[in-house]
Amino acid sequence: MKIFFFCLWLFVMAAPYGHADESGSNSLISCTSWSANRLDCFVQGTDSAMYHKWWDGAAWGGWESLGGYLTSKPNCVSWGPNRIDCFVKGLDQAMYHRWWDGSAWGGWESLGGYLTSAPKCISRGANLLDCFVTGQDQALYRKWWNGSTWNGWDSLGGWLKSAPSCTNWGTNRIDCFATGQNASLIRKRFNGTNWTGWNSLQGGLTSAPECLSWGPGRIDCFARSWDWAMWHRAYQLPAPNWSPWESLGGVIKSLPKCDASGENTLECLGL
Repeated sequence: MKIFFFCLWLFVMAAPYGHADESGSNSLISCTSWSANRLDCFVQGTDSAMYHKWWDGAAWGGWESLGGYLTSKPNCVSWGPNRIDCFVKGLDQAMYHRWWDGSAWGGWESLGGYLTSAPKCISRGANLLDCFVTGQDQALYRKWWNGSTWNGWDSLGGWLKSAPSCTNWGTNRIDCFATGQNASLIRKRFNGTNWTGWNSLQGGLTSAPECLSWGPGRIDCFARSWDWAMWHRAYQLPAPNWSPWESLGGVIKSLPKCDASGENTLECLGL
């Protein structure tokens, strides 16, 4: 397993509009890729609008405003070539959505709900989206797009002290994580038919977790702990085991943003 840790400071400071939010989100910025050598990054501006900057394989484009009034950092995901869906918490605590269809940005639309965290959305396949948030009662809530319509919000229970972090490592498989009441990492998973109950994976977290998958049956979770260092724990099939917590060092003010740059390789950006 290769894990690379980089400083996010220069990228954030270079953004003329970017700033940190205090919504319990995982990082300052949300980036996604819809093709090889393409990267689209989004941030909440000082005017509370969403701003976008992109790498086209040769150069970075300039910052552009996509409007809106954000009260969380954006969460953006791609489910296919030239497609991006962005989600944010709005001024009325509802979740808002704006999308790029390959030729133009659609307008902002409200998807309702009452969010107390930034949303975390994932795609399980083409034209499929699952969005997760912490609700007013600190439970986990889910809203999903089935390819033609948005389904209503449903409660998945629990008591979350942080924004959720959800990932999928196989067909119809979703694993959701959050910081629980006793500062432990808690987990709930969907097996394609049913959701399990919540279980504790221990740890002394002082941030929301960042969990992701780079291949079938593999999950890596990162979080800041009491010593301000970044800690890591991993899950691997076929043996359904979690590795012990390990310190990756550093002194970080917020949870790094981690992404898989290839099988068995992870890159983390930190501030």
